[in-house]
Amino acid sequence: MSYDIITRDFSDVVGRKNANIAEIKNRLSVAVPEGFAITTRAFKSFFDYNGIQSKVDETLNAWENETITCNQASQKIQGLISSGSMTPQLNKAVERELKHLQDLTGTRDHFFAVRSSAMGEDGEHSFAGQYLSLLNQPQQNLLKCYKDVLASTYSPSVMEYRRQKDFSEHEVAMAVACQYMIDAKVSGVLYTLDPMNPTREEMVISSTWGLGAPIVSGKVNADRFMVSRESPYSVKSLDIVRKTERFVAKECGGCEFRPVNEEMQMQMSLTDHRIRELAEVCLMIERYFKCPQDIEWSIDQEGRLYILQARPLNIKADVAPVVCDISSITEQYPVLFSGKGVIVQNGIASGKVFVVGNDGDLDKFPNGGILVAKETSPRFAKVARKASGIITDVGSPTGHMATISREFRIPTIVKTGIATKILRPGQEITIDAAENVIYEGKIKELCYYGFMEDNFEESYEYRLLRRVLKKITPLNLLDPHDKDFVPLACKTYHDIT
Repeated sequence: MSYDIITRDFSDVVGRKNANIAEIKNRLSVAVPEGFAITTRAFKSFFDYNGIQSKVDETLNAWENETITCNQASQKIQGLISSGSMTPQLNKAVERELKHLQDLTGTRDHFFAVRSSAMGEDGEHSFAGQYLSLLNQPQQNLLKCYKDVLASTYSPSVMEYRRQKDFSEHEVAMAVACQYMIDAKVSGVLYTLDPMNPTREEMVISSTWGLGAPIVSGKVNADRFMVSRESPYSVKSLDIVRKTERFVAKECGGCEFRPVNEEMQMQMSLTDHRIRELAEVCLMIERYFKCPQDIEWSIDQEGRLYILQARPLNIKADVAPVVCDISSITEQYPVLFSGKGVIVQNGIASGKVFVVGNDGDLDKFPNGGILVAKETSPRFAKVARKASGIITDVGSPTGHMATISREFRIPTIVKTGIATKILRPGQEITIDAAENVIYEGKIKELCYYGFMEDNFEESYEYRLLRRVLKKITPLNLLDPHDKDFVPLACKTYHDIT
């Protein structure tokens, strides 16, 4: 599946890693490497085509019964996968996607990063570093790399990880991400909250010259920046290390370490401008996914920023003590108004009020601001990626702007009747679009509480329901007098009924 058509609703088909990066591309218009996903269905088809599922089950049972070791079980299953043949359907599908990418870029030969995107990965359990990733692979090696990533599903460390996390083997399914390789000048990782001290309201950035793989694998030291979460995202502290080597893509494929020029070894790998750009993009991703993020990124030789991967940052245990008594915390903050209007999109957000009176105001809208307006307008889509929340005096939960709020998952309350009279430009507020309360001031504990809540929208059941409803609720046949108002034109159950 091309990234152009993937949404988070398909995470059970393409894995959450693929779904997240495609959602960032398609919903937030953030640059990601072009690519496609090989689905979990292809994984199942590969096993069926080669008749190895029963042998895998037999080997796993022997391991569970301790008649063979984990290493022996892994070696046997990986051998079955490595000796398997690709299905004709998958060969054709990969050729089709390569042709599409060639047409898109105007370049015939490409190198790819081939990454795992397994079921359960980058969700509640990260599986960080457990599966295989292959960088800078020529496209003629793509299918071999695919089998290598499939085989990593049954490495000893992954098998033990699954057992410790109580994953059933029937839940195992590997999708694979095939992304264009970025010729990186500088790369790294950004945490949108410091996992060691999340209440400090700082982001953590690690960066180095070249590709970022050695950072996440712990093979190199990296520059470290502690950055405020508040605009203009000033650097609170930094630690610049000597960077003697950089990991780069070789022209013929694969990667290698090369020495860094003496004058660059102690140079900051990120400028203040780049830090601000990175902070804005990553906080926008956090707002969209409604939880702190662990984000891998690269800046190419032309200075373009790419997001390579985004996964939830697991800090619930660290935040829990801060929000243990949320009711007593919120009582300390003045309530500006409550129970007014209609909730369009649930969520919690804080920021400074920005009153929009005309279209020209939208050009000045700040990152992370709370949009306050007299009326709703679909033109607010222009700042949807920047807005932390939306509050209006009038409007409908079924209007166009409401649809945009739900699409971009912006906490929104409409039809309050009093927002523009009470809220002042620049005033810092917290919007609780779950309980329909607007507080004065920033209640960071309430925002953390929102981070801790289980997100039903990310559940398998919710995603499945959304996909089913697309076949049920849309009404395409509107005019009984239209020549196309015929049974053959029905596309949904709503059309039929």
